[in-house]
Amino acid sequence: MNYWEKQLTDRGFSRCHKAFLINLDKIEKIIPMFNQTFNLKLINHLESIPVSRNAGKALKEIIGI
Repeated sequence: MNYWEKQLTDRGFSRCHKAFLINLDKIEKIIPMFNQTFNLKLINHLESIPVSRNAGKALKEIIGI
């Protein structure tokens, strides 16, 4: 997963959890959870994707919230 994260970061992808690398253009909705965490709903994806606290801080900076 680390290999793909390095390869795709410059192409609009971000790691939001140890098991998920997401395309930032596919974020449809941000779902607030507890303890300052949140989940992401992606376009054409039925399940929500968890965002870790550490990745959440970086992701908020990237998408500007």
